[in-house]
Amino acid sequence: MEQSNGFSLLGGQPPDKNSLGTNGHVRDKDGTFAAFLTAEIAAWAKENGTTLFDLIDDEVYLDPEIGLFVNFYEPDPLDGEYPGIEGDRIKKAILRRTLGYFQLALSGDLQIAGLPVKKAVIYRTGKYDKVYPPTYDFQFPDEGVRFYFDDEKMNFLTIRPSGTGNALRLHTQLHAEVVDKNNKVISKKELIKLKYQLRFQSKAILSDIREKLKAPRGKLFL
Repeated sequence: MEQSNGFSLLGGQPPDKNSLGTNGHVRDKDGTFAAFLTAEIAAWAKENGTTLFDLIDDEVYLDPEIGLFVNFYEPDPLDGEYPGIEGDRIKKAILRRTLGYFQLALSGDLQIAGLPVKKAVIYRTGKYDKVYPPTYDFQFPDEGVRFYFDDEKMNFLTIRPSGTGNALRLHTQLHAEVVDKNNKVISKKELIKLKYQLRFQSKAILSDIREKLKAPRGKLFL
């Protein structure tokens, strides 16, 4: 019922915002739970003469204080996972390259798809240290490595290992203001065009980082 947290829809309701419910109910944005919430919002939108997409555009993306956010995701590999012991070696080699680009980013010498990387952060808890014992030259970045393209940290690329298999997750977030040079909110048509532009840029970012990390969308090579 839930991609990451098992049967998280079962059990009692959490008593407050900071607690889990009895018998395993947790708040999580993955999978089935998100689908239920989305369906509820879509039904409300229909009853009120609008659509889910128009609701998001009008109430979120066209709000100048929020602006447009485009998130993009690809797994690596695109289907399944890197198999067996050899797959684990491939995943670890890609993460080593990721950490190498992290160091390059700290020196201010890294660009991804033409975008200068302003900051970089490693997210690591050590929860897989028994599987990947830390060494002087490699500490498993279990929660990923993030490359920021702006000082405000609104635009970034995240590379993180899956917690359930020999696979990686590639995520981007890009942001754009929705006011023109006259400080007026752009039209819905202009917003749609902006969505396509950011989506195209997201794909370019993932294409470039895949080439850098030797993790192509097609056949493997190392």
